[in-house]
Amino acid sequence: MSSGNHQSIGRWLFQVHHREAFRVRQRGKEKQRAEKAHVHAMVSVARVAAAVAAVAAATSCDAQASKMAAAMASATELLASHCVEAAQHAGARHDQVAGAVQAAVGVRSPGDLMTLTAAAATGKESDDAVAISSNCLSDSIC
Repeated sequence: MSSGNHQSIGRWLFQVHHREAFRVRQRGKEKQRAEKAHVHAMVSVARVAAAVAAVAAATSCDAQASKMAAAMASATELLASHCVEAAQHAGARHDQVAGAVQAAVGVRSPGDLMTLTAAAATGKESDDAVAISSNCLSDSIC
């Protein structure tokens, strides 16, 4: 064997190794993007749930303790607390969730609530799109 063949085999092995290392790094980055998108979507949904709970609680006070309004306030508070727990379980930091809930409690108009809802829906769609693209990269089948 000539030394030229050894160099080309060595170069080929080097290139193969670096290509695979690049793929592994890319998969790691895509996984981080997917996790970040998921956390963002969960926090957005928790924000909407907290806003709905705040509006329901304010409405039940205004309605002089109507039984249905009180029940709605209680139910929405339960849903909001579960959404907060799910966001934290998904990896959201406490300060992230606390800030979202504090902002949501300040919702005063239907437009504010619609804005939060649209943002959460967009975040969920983004989360789904990133999950699909990261699955395509890891499976190499789309």
